[in-house]
Amino acid sequence: MSRIGEGFVCAWLAFAAAARAQPPASVERLSPVERQQSDFYGAIGSGVTTAWTVDPARGELGTDIELTLTVANADNPAELVRPNLADRPEWKAIFGGFRDWPDSTPGTFRYRLKPRNAGAFELPIPKYRFYNPRLPEGRRFQTAFAAAPTITVMPAVVTPAPSAKIPLDAPDRFFGDPPSSSGASASPPTWSWWALLAIGAVVPPAGIALWRWRNPDAAKLARIRRARSVRIALDALRKAERGPDPAASVSKIALRYLAERHRMPASAHTPREVSDALRGEGWPADQLGEIEAILVRCDAVRFGAESDSGLSLVESTRRWIERWEGAAV
Repeated sequence: MSRIGEGFVCAWLAFAAAARAQPPASVERLSPVERQQSDFYGAIGSGVTTAWTVDPARGELGTDIELTLTVANADNPAELVRPNLADRPEWKAIFGGFRDWPDSTPGTFRYRLKPRNAGAFELPIPKYRFYNPRLPEGRRFQTAFAAAPTITVMPAVVTPAPSAKIPLDAPDRFFGDPPSSSGASASPPTWSWWALLAIGAVVPPAGIALWRWRNPDAAKLARIRRARSVRIALDALRKAERGPDPAASVSKIALRYLAERHRMPASAHTPREVSDALRGEGWPADQLGEIEAILVRCDAVRFGAESDSGLSLVESTRRWIERWEGAAV
C-alpha cells in the first residue's frame, strides 16, 4: 500500500475514534433506559466530582442548617437535577423540615434543613452517579464519591425572662403566724381521725352490697362465668357478632357448650339428635324445645330459608345460656 493510502487509513481511523468519543450534547440523547438509572441526576462527563458542605456545622436545636451540593466538571451543568432529600427515610429521621433554596450557579444545589433532635450526626449523603460516554458500553455509569459531612446539634438554651422583684413593704405582723382567737391548737381533733377511719371501713362494703342489691342479674352473671365452659361460650358469642357467618358460629358454640357443660354425646349434630340426646338426660320439655328451636333457626339462616342475618340468634343463645345457667346455680 502506498504512503498516501496509509495516511488516508490512519486519518479515517482517527476520525472514527473521535466520533465515538464525542460525548452526547445533553441528556435527551441518552436512551430511555439510561435516563432511568437509579441515582442518576443528569450529569454527563468524564471527571464529574461532587462535594457536600454544611453551614454551620455546629448549632443549637431549632436553628436551620444550610446544606450545599456542588457538582463540578459536568459537560451539561444546566441539565442537572436536584436530588430530592425529603423523600428519603434516612434524612427524615434526622431532619423535620426541608426547604429548597434557589441556586445561584448551575451545578449548585442548596437546602435548608431543620434538625429533629440534639446530637452528633453524619449526614447520609445519597449516591451520585454520572454518565461517562468515553468508557465502553456497560461501564459508562460511574459514581462520584464525596466525604459525608457531620453536624453537631446542641440543645436549645432557654433563657428565662427576668422577673421584676416586688418589694415587701408591710408591717411585721403580716409576716408571722396569725394568733388563734381561742388559743386552741390548729391541728384537727383526735375524734375526726377515728371518724375518717370508720367511714373508710363502712362505705366500701355498703357500696358493694348496694350494687349487688340493685344489679342482681349482673351478680348472677358473674357467678355463671366462673364455669370455664360457660365463660368460653359467652365470649365466643360476643365475637360471633362480628364474624362473617353468625348463624354457623352460634350452632358450633351451642353444640360445644352442651357437650362440655351438659355431657351431650358428640354424635348429636342435628336439632332432632340434640333433642333426643338431652331428653335421655332428663331435661324438661320446655328446655328441649327452646334449644331445638335455636338450632333449627341456625340451619334456616345458614341455608337461606330465612332472610335474617343471624345476629338475633347470638342474643337469643346468650339469653338462653344465662337463663338456664342461672336456674342451675
